[in-house]
Amino acid sequence: MSQSKSLDVAHSLDAYLDKIASKYSVPFNIEKVGFEKELNIKISLKAFIELLDNIVGNAVRHGFIGNRNDYLLQVSIEVTDDRMCEIAIANNGEPMSERARTTFFEQGSIAGPTGNTGYGGFRIYDICDKAGGEAILPYSKEGFPVVICVKFPLV
Repeated sequence: MSQSKSLDVAHSLDAYLDKIASKYSVPFNIEKVGFEKELNIKISLKAFIELLDNIVGNAVRHGFIGNRNDYLLQVSIEVTDDRMCEIAIANNGEPMSERARTTFFEQGSIAGPTGNTGYGGFRIYDICDKAGGEAILPYSKEGFPVVICVKFPLV
C-alpha cells in the first residue's frame, strides 16, 4: 500500500476531474459543489484516484447507457457535523436496481446487463475502510438516481 499522507480534497478532485472526460467515450458534464473549502484527509493519492476511478467508471458503464447528451456528474464536498469530509458523486444516468444498491459493496456482486467484474463497489468500500473512512450505501436524490458517498476523517 502506498504511503498515506495528507491530501487536499478539492485540489486533488479538481486535478482528477479536469483529466477524466477524455478517458470515456460517453460525453458527460461535471458540476462541482463545495470546492472552495480547503479540507484535508489522510489517504494516498494512488488510493484516492482508484476510489474515484471506480465511482466514475461505474457511473459511465452502468448509468450513462442511453442515447443522451445531458449526462451529468455532480461532485460535492462537505464537512459533516462529526468532522468528516463527505465526498458525494451523483449522476443523472440510469437508476440502480434495489438489488444492485444493497449488494454494491459486496465483492463479486454483479447486477443487471451492464455488470462487469463486481469488484468496483468492493474496492470503494475497501479503500474507505483502510483509510479510516466510511462508504455509504448508494442512494438517490432529486435529479440524480445514483449517489455514491464516501466520508473520511479530516486531518
